Amino acid sequence: MYTRWMIFPATFGLILQLIDFGSLKLLVFLAFFISIVLWAVLFFQFWKRKNSALSSRWHLKFLVSTSQRYKLSGMEWNSLYEWFGYFKRFKNDFIIILSIICLQLPFELVYAQLYEVLKSDVVKFELTVVCLL
Repeated sequence: MYTRWMIFPATFGLILQLIDFGSLKLLVFLAFFISIVLWAVLFFQFWKRKNSALSSRWHLKFLVSTSQRYKLSGMEWNSLYEWFGYFKRFKNDFIIILSIICLQLPFELVYAQLYEVLKSDVVKFELTVVCLL
């Protein structure tokens, strides 16, 4: 399943490397970056749905009861659920920050490339305004 999802970005990237688009190259790169971001969002949503379906089919439940008591080196803990919550929150925050960086980076690279290529200050200003929106 994962390899089938990778066919689209791999072929699109290969086409961009093999074919010379001339003056349309910047527009094609912009379309490529937007399509990769959309592909990543769709893939992530599909993966979540597939994961839920498989968990349901295999009767997997990831619940921790609050009535459990644990002892660790003489100390009594009401539950380790609190620590799992902290770890899960840290993991989710890390994934969100990494996703923002990975999804924003292509747009920043296109902006930097266009800013270097363009000669007119007016067009550079308009490009900056578009990027800030």
